[in-house]
Formats: sequence, structure tokens, C-alpha cells
Amino acid sequence: MRNYRSQRNDWFRRINCGRRDFNARRPSRKRLRQMGQSRPAMIKGVHFVRKKGCPIRWYVYAWRSGPCIFKSVGAKRPKLGPHELRSITVAHETRNRPDHKTLRSLIREWRSLDSSRASSPEWERLAATTKRTWGTQLDKIEEKWGATPLSVFNDTRMVSKVMAWRDSRAGTPRAADIGVTVLRALLEYGRLRGRVTTNVAVKIPT
Repeated sequence: MRNYRSQRNDWFRRINCGRRDFNARRPSRKRLRQMGQSRPAMIKGVHFVRKKGCPIRWYVYAWRSGPCIFKSVGAKRPKLGPHELRSITVAHETRNRPDHKTLRSLIREWRSLDSSRASSPEWERLAATTKRTWGTQLDKIEEKWGATPLSVFNDTRMVSKVMAWRDSRAGTPRAADIGVTVLRALLEYGRLRGRVTTNVAVKIPT
């Protein structure tokens, strides 16, 4: 019995030593600050998409429905290095301060993502549930046409482009119709403020 207890105590001693060694190899935040270092900052909202196949592929987006900033091959979720983190930061800066000549700028004017600037009165008048539903579709519109110059939406040929976009989402007809409704409201907001001269989505059936 004494021999068994001795072996058990040795076993627990080795485990505890291993824990102490592990903690010693991993400096605390306080210790890192004393050393003049810091742990890498994490950016919230980064969206990882895993595509099954052979090989497994990973797509990393700056945010859900945002631009793809990194692609990787392998079973494990990829780690973001300084270059990828910088790309995400630049994407967010562009998102918050878009080119005034693009549809993205009109979207930001209608629905602000900047806490220091309020959204338009038209957006603020929407019910909270409508904001959530429309916000999802607005993100898809931005993903599709955010970088498109506003002048393109003055061309009536864009009607067929919007129709094609709606038809491409036939698998989710309700979401497709809401998407057209949101685009129509967005362009009408822009038309009334002189940002576009016509509303190419006004007569598209939903």
C-alpha cells in the first residue's frame, strides 16, 4: 500500500510540475506589459468560411458579407498574421469612409454605421424589425454593387441587371423580393437628394 501511495504522489507531482512549466512558458498580460510587449489584438466580426472538398479551403472575410481578404488550404482554421490584420483594418476604414461617387456612399448616407453620425430620417423612421430585415438585404446590395459608381444607376440598362439579380435568388423568393424593395427605397432616397436621376428598381415586380 505504501508503494502504491508513493507512486501516486510522484504522478501528481509530475503533473503539477508540468502545469507550472506550462504557465511559466506563457507570460501573463501583466508580464508582457512589463516586457514592453503585447498579445496580438483580435478584430471582431471577422468571418471564416470553410468549404468542404479535397483539399479543404478556407475563405476569410473582413466581416460577414464583406470583402474576402485571405484564402487558405488545409483542415485547420487559418491564423491571421500582421498582413491579414492590416487588410481587415483597411477594409473597415474604406467601409466607414467610402468613395462619394459609389453606391456604398449612398448606403452609408441612408444607414450610417458610424456612431458619430446619425442615419437618415427615412431609415430612423423604420421599425426595429424592419431595420434588421432590410439591413440584411442592404448588406447583400453593398456586396453586389457597393463599389459601382452611382452614375451607372442612371442608365436604364441597369433595370435588366437588377432583374437578373432578383432572378438569381429564385431559391429564396421572399428574400429576393425584399432585396428589390430595399434597393428601390435606397435609390428613391438618392433620387430625391440628387444623387441619381432615376430609380431603376421602381417598376420591378416583387
